[in-house]
This record gives sequence, structure tokens and C-alpha cells, in this order.
Amino acid sequence: MSRTFHYILGLVLTIFVLMGSTTAVSAKIDPAGWAKLDTHLQTLVKQQAAETVVNVIVQTHGEETAVESLIQQLGGTVTKALPIIDGFAAQMPQQAVTRLAAAPAIKHIHFDAPVVSTSHNTPSTPIPNPQAHINNIGVDQVWAKGVDGTGITVAVVDSGIQGSFLGANSVISWYDVVDGTTADMHGHGTFMAGVIGSGQKDANNKPIGIAPGVRLVNVRVLDAQGKGSYSQVLDGLNWVLANRSKTNPRIRVVNLSIAGPVTGPYWENPINQAVEQLWKAGLVVVTAAGNTGNTPGSITTPGNDPFVITVGAFTDNYTPTNLSDDYIPPFSAAGPTEAGFIKPDVIAPGAHIPMYAHNTSTWALANVNQTIGTNYFSIAGTSPAAAVTSGVVALMLDQNPRLTPNQVKHRLMISARPAMQSDGKTLAYSILQQGAGRIWAPDAVFGNYSGEANSGMVPGEDYVGPVIYDAALGVYRFVDENRNPLPQEANYVWNGGNFWNGGNFWNGGNFWNGGNFWNGGNFWNGGNFWNGGNFWNGTYFNNSGFYWNGNNYWNGTHYWSGSSYWFGLIPE
Repeated sequence: MSRTFHYILGLVLTIFVLMGSTTAVSAKIDPAGWAKLDTHLQTLVKQQAAETVVNVIVQTHGEETAVESLIQQLGGTVTKALPIIDGFAAQMPQQAVTRLAAAPAIKHIHFDAPVVSTSHNTPSTPIPNPQAHINNIGVDQVWAKGVDGTGITVAVVDSGIQGSFLGANSVISWYDVVDGTTADMHGHGTFMAGVIGSGQKDANNKPIGIAPGVRLVNVRVLDAQGKGSYSQVLDGLNWVLANRSKTNPRIRVVNLSIAGPVTGPYWENPINQAVEQLWKAGLVVVTAAGNTGNTPGSITTPGNDPFVITVGAFTDNYTPTNLSDDYIPPFSAAGPTEAGFIKPDVIAPGAHIPMYAHNTSTWALANVNQTIGTNYFSIAGTSPAAAVTSGVVALMLDQNPRLTPNQVKHRLMISARPAMQSDGKTLAYSILQQGAGRIWAPDAVFGNYSGEANSGMVPGEDYVGPVIYDAALGVYRFVDENRNPLPQEANYVWNGGNFWNGGNFWNGGNFWNGGNFWNGGNFWNGGNFWNGGNFWNGTYFNNSGFYWNGNNYWNGTHYWSGSSYWFGLIPE
């Protein structure tokens, strides 16, 4: 099928691909199937012995029965059906992979990459206030009006949930792809679930979860060591899609505190394909930007998908009532994506977040320096930032149950508060590091906004964003719908650091009034596009560093300039 590239505006768990090497001679490569293999699998085929068994994900053009038979004929075994991406998980001899790929019924073959859970952990001193991150984004003001997430179910795709701690009847359903149990032996999933919607209360009788009225679905895709695979994540997402209306209340939000490598355009990644199916079905997907650091282009999978809500982290610097010293920690990933989209979409509290994890869990035993009393720990990362945001999304849907995923994303972004310099005009961080800014729950929940994000976009199609790499000049540029560079304005330049001292503030959502250029694509209304694959040629995206304005380079620090009308959304 030919692709149309639409030009519009724009696992935490880390997936590690274990490449391994060998001096053994690999099998003869079938050129007819080579292009259908992802880059990781191509490397494996070149490096490993012909008889080596590899785990793969096979996507078809709809001829599942014939493909399954062919896999068996080639000495392979289908281990799991993955209808969400029209495919299978399978084990095959390396020598048979390209032969299988050469079959016309095969669309793509991916390496079934291992996944492991990770968190960015730092000793928590002083002991964090359990209400700090909640009040820091105005959630207490939402609770005061009686909105707590009641009537909303969030699926937590993670290492499981130890539901006994979270409150009576919090976990209403579960699905396990590991060993048929419900227990979270690792601990990461319970932590994320607690941040989203724990019904437990602190010493002052205040809830410790963002949306304490929600119901949770435990989708366990990782084992006691926090390890799993792409196929396990896909199996979990497939279950969510198939069972979204079978829980009471039905699933509305999916939290994916996961991050994987970007090996090509987002649309070829099977997990990204799966999350777009969830989005299309009416589920709001919230995912972490990644803990890969603030190097340009460090957004991970599935956060690089333009549809989903991608969340970076900020910290209150242990002064929750003083917003002026809040900053984005250096672990929080930065955009743009490999396809030129502006990410993250928003940022949320992601440092010294306190929550429950059973003290015998793998995660707790490995992070004893994070202990806060009995069974409470402190965590940092874009993982809890995503969980915080999922909780806020649940509050939004409690107040406005008819909101679509695109409307939720639009409201969350337009109500966000960007970090500004003291002049109130100059951004303190690039939009490629803070997105629309810090989420602000009262405005997101109660604000009267119309319009949608992802305007003109259709899940399952392939899009490119407004940031391109100019190979002739060796620079990255923002461009218009005709691929012409936009004018650059010096008053939208970041100050060159990750931290600012005094005199700065987080402006309200009214800052985003320069026009409707954002990743919703409202300016072009989805009407402009590029044909063919010439915009993905292996050099479309480059990690060498950003070059924005004149002789100023962005090499490891964020320096941004660009026309002001790229900055935000306005109500329609």
C-alpha cells in the first residue's frame, strides 16, 4: 500500500533491545524480504548464526491462516495472536525470517524487543509532602468542587497492581500475560496505579491519589523482575481494546508509563500502531516522554506518536508553594520526534513523588534509599508524571464524560501553564522541552474550551510534523505547510539552562493566543500533504544537535527561536 505523508503541526518502563553478537555465519539473506524487517531485526539477521531462534512480531495483510501455516513450514511457532496490529508473535530460526518476509502476505516483521521497568530514582531529602504534587497542579481545587474521578476507569499497563492497598473495590478487573496471577511482584505498576487513583488517605485525611474515585484495571505485562517484551505489551493493549466496554464503568484512559527505542518512523512501530487503535476507539492514551535526558530528539516510543498525550516531568524543587523555582529535571526527554513533531505535549510533577510499594517487591528492595516510612517510597521520572496526568484526565472525564480523546488533549494543552521569564513574554524553556507547559487541573477540568487536538489527522495514517533537518545548512528548522522556513524571532529564545533563579513564573493558559499552530494542525485543517516516502530517508531526523537562530547552536542545551504563532492553541 502506498503511503501518504500528511504534513501537519504538530515501559516509567524502558525497552532495551539486546542485539548480541556472534562470529557464526548467518543465513543467506533473501533480498525480497529484507525491506520488511525492522532495523533491529536486520542487525540480528546479519550477526547471528542461521540456526539461532529469534522472537519476532509478524504483521500480515490479512491472510492470518496462510501465514501461520507458512511460519510452521519454515520451522517456526506462532506463540500469540495480536489482532490489534493484524499480526502474531512467533519464534523462528533466523535463517527463515527473510524467507518469510518475502511472502506477499507479509506486511512487516519486527524484533520482539525485551522490555524492562525502570525509574529515575534519587534519594528523597527532605521527606516529600504527600499532597505537594497534588496541590502543585491545583487538584485540591478540583476536589473542593466534588470532582474525584468517579465513573471513570483507567487501565494501567505495567507490572501489575497490589490492589489491597489502593482502597476497597479500586481494581475492578485484571488481565495477566505473564503467569496468570494478579500480584505485582515488581512494584512499579502499583506505584503508578496509586499515583493515578489511590483511595487511601494521609495523616490529614486527604486522598493521596490524583483521582481517588476512579476504578482501575490491572493489565500485567511485566514479571517480578520488571521484564517483558513487545508482544506482551501488545497482548495487554489488545485485551484493553477488546474489553474496553466490558468493565463497569468502561475503560476511558490507558496509562503507559513505558518507553522504548525509536528505530524508524513512528508509524512502523507496532506499539505505536496499537495505541493509535486505542485512540481511534475513544480511549485517552497517556504515555511518558522518557527518562533519556534533555538531548534534542530524545523522546521515546510510544511517546513519539503524534496522537497520544506525551508527558515530560518537572519538579517543585521541594518548595511546593513557590512556583518560581520549579524546573525541568535533566532526565526528562526532549523533542522533536523523529518525524518532526513537537513533544512532549505537557509536563507534570515527576520528582520525589511519594506512593505505596510493597516493601518486599523487587523494586522496593532495589531502592531502599527511597523509603519513606513503612511501604512508602519516593520516585522520580516521566513515569509518575504520566500517571499524574492520567489522574487529571480522569478528573476531566468525570466532569465532562462526553469528551473525546482529541478534545481531552486539546483542553489539557490549552489550559497548561508554560514556564516564562519575568517579562511574561519569553519562554523559560523551549516548547520542545515543556510542550504547552505544566498541566493545571482546575482549568483543564472546568475550563470552557472548544476545539480538538490532532485536527485533520486519522489514526493509522502516516504524518510528518513541522520540524525538519536542513541538510544543506546542517540545521533544524520550523517550516510552514509548503516546507518554507518560518521567520525566527529572538524574543522566543530559551535562556540556556535547566534552572532559573527567582523572578520567573508559570503563566496562565491565556499565553497561548498567538494563533492556532500546534500539533493539532488547526491552521492547515488537514488539507495539505506530501506524497511518497521522500521525507523519511534515514536522515530526516538527526541527533547531532539543534541549530535555530543565526550563529547560535543548541548542543546539549535547549535554545529555541521561531515565529510566535507556532506556540499554541486558541479556542475555536
